[in-house]
Amino acid sequence: MSTDFKDYYRVLEIVFEASEADIKTAYRKLARECHPDLHPENTDYYTQQFRAITEAYETLSNPVKKENYDFLYRQYVLKEVPQYEYYYHDDTPENTADYQHTYTKRNKIKVSYFPVIMLFFLGFQFLRWISDVPPITPAEMSRKPYQVEEIQHYIRDSMEHKDTSYYFPAGKK
Repeated sequence: MSTDFKDYYRVLEIVFEASEADIKTAYRKLARECHPDLHPENTDYYTQQFRAITEAYETLSNPVKKENYDFLYRQYVLKEVPQYEYYYHDDTPENTADYQHTYTKRNKIKVSYFPVIMLFFLGFQFLRWISDVPPITPAEMSRKPYQVEEIQHYIRDSMEHKDTSYYFPAGKK
């Protein structure tokens, strides 16, 4: 399968079922034997050996890394087949045409935006209809506002005639 797989148990010279204490003891023993400072005549070789021992110890002393490594060790070295593959294939239903896995199909409610937009538009039109506000025409926009003197004149005129039903002439509102 893969020729790059490193057997850390063989590097540390321990068995597969070794405990954490056995791993630590083996690392310390080999680190003392293969430390490059103790072998000045061949430092390159012992440096590589020390790095391999340290890498093996870092992997096997960390529980998460050890679990991942043990999975690959069982597959490549011990030639074991993972157990989960058998269960995965047994779980599939017999009639796969009607089968929908919960993680492959999203159960989303599809919403159309057209009714929402129409409801907003009709609601706006309804509010305009009940308010009875006539739209402002361009002619009304160009009309000048009443002056104070003009309003006072209309009020005096209405008081003279004693007619309080109107304050402004019919043409100007």
